[in-house]
Amino acid sequence: MLLLVVAFGRIPKTLITPVSADVPVGNLIPSFTSPPAESPESRVATPSNEDDTLSFLATATDGNGDDYYLAICKSNAVTASDGAGAPTCDGGSWCVSAATASGSEASCGYVPQSGDSENNNWYGFVCDEYECSTADQGSGIPGSPFVVNHYPAFGSVSNNGPKDPGQYVTWSTSSTSDSDSYGASDTVKLVVCDSQGITSGACDGNEFCSSSLTASNPSCSYLVPTPTDDGSYTAYAYVVDNHNLGYDTGIESSNGDFGVNSTTPTITSVSINSSSDINLTEGDYTSVIVHGTVSDDNGCSDIEIVTTRTFRSGIGVGGCSATNYNNCYKQYVCSVVTSGNTCTGAGDLSADYECDIDFSYHTESTDASSLYPTENWTSIMSARDYALHIGNTYVSTNVEVISLAALSVTGTMDYGSLAPGSTVDPLSVLVTVNASGNTGINAELSGTDLSGATGTIAVGNQKYSDTVSTAYSSGTTLTSSAVELSLLIPKTTTFGSPESAPVYWGISIPNETPAEAYTGTVTYTAVMTDTGDW
Repeated sequence: MLLLVVAFGRIPKTLITPVSADVPVGNLIPSFTSPPAESPESRVATPSNEDDTLSFLATATDGNGDDYYLAICKSNAVTASDGAGAPTCDGGSWCVSAATASGSEASCGYVPQSGDSENNNWYGFVCDEYECSTADQGSGIPGSPFVVNHYPAFGSVSNNGPKDPGQYVTWSTSSTSDSDSYGASDTVKLVVCDSQGITSGACDGNEFCSSSLTASNPSCSYLVPTPTDDGSYTAYAYVVDNHNLGYDTGIESSNGDFGVNSTTPTITSVSINSSSDINLTEGDYTSVIVHGTVSDDNGCSDIEIVTTRTFRSGIGVGGCSATNYNNCYKQYVCSVVTSGNTCTGAGDLSADYECDIDFSYHTESTDASSLYPTENWTSIMSARDYALHIGNTYVSTNVEVISLAALSVTGTMDYGSLAPGSTVDPLSVLVTVNASGNTGINAELSGTDLSGATGTIAVGNQKYSDTVSTAYSSGTTLTSSAVELSLLIPKTTTFGSPESAPVYWGISIPNETPAEAYTGTVTYTAVMTDTGDW
């Protein structure tokens, strides 16, 4: 028989003792997820210009989630800061970024300097505060190295001005070149602008001229437009290289600025009286127009005054020293023709001018009947600009002044009250015949009967003579047909003081003539005399 013995006693509690756990987590080095690259890419064809910022871009992640830094170093060596911030490039840095969150793009920039080499290697690192990645120089075209384009050397500039409108102003440079030669030697060009400022090798304002690219000392020329006002013009000269890098300020000086000369006006197409013969007006003035076209390479607005001197060709310019209304009309001021839009502005070269000359009735004639049948009338027009330059030209066409035989009479043929059978004897009623044209003259006389209300006195009862106190019986009988009286009146030479001659008249009243008033007409007609009597 099996005997089961069960002992009963106290069961003790289990004791739990805490244990301290120490699990170190290692620092992970940041790593590139997008390699470093230049922006913009910097190569021989597209170098980084001096004083322009070249950026470097990269993206990295940190396994610990730490911020990281992008360091672009000059050598393949970098040292983390050991908890003190950004790393340090052992051989010098091109640039180091600010702290950048893991997975975000980092960037830093470098401004190329004049002392930099043309070809510059770089090494990219990403670092946290304790460790850095190995170097990465990028890949393909955006990777190391970067190329620096330096400013060209600009020595001096000068020009060959001043020039006339229609001529070339040429700017020349000296001691001007570009020392860059990496890949290929740089070339330079000259750009001359009318205002300050240049962008990408082109004037911000208007360009006077630009040269082609050359190894050194470029020059360029500007054709001064016609017309251009005289004076000094501001010019800014720039030198840029074949990458369009140049200084951002031009040279403004007596060597950069250029001058335009004041030019002498020229006169063309001058004509008198529209090239037609001049017919004078008996006893009065006749308006004669001298027309000319005046040009000035500085612009028609530069013309200050236009005058004309018009004369009989036989006396010449020198003989026309003062207006005498016979053979010389001097210094008549001309006016711009308002019709036809002449001289409308600064860009207008020419203007039409007209001089209105009052030719007197006694101006010397030059036609076949005159004293001067081999001569003609001509004109010289003068134009003066504001620089006191004077231009002259002669009329190219011959214009004649036509001979005018004309007369006027002063005095009245009033015989007074006469009785039948009475006679005015000697001849005493005076009439003066005046030469009112430009020739010497005689006078032809004719008349009509004198008529009253009921009676008539025959025309032949009147007699005349050019001699005072001529007896009635010796006088010339007036007829209804014209009869020439040889007065030999010379040509008038002074307006208002005509040459003249007297004619004396008398009449005989027939017996048994009715008592009443009688009137009739006497006609005086001018007859040109031989030129020897003028």
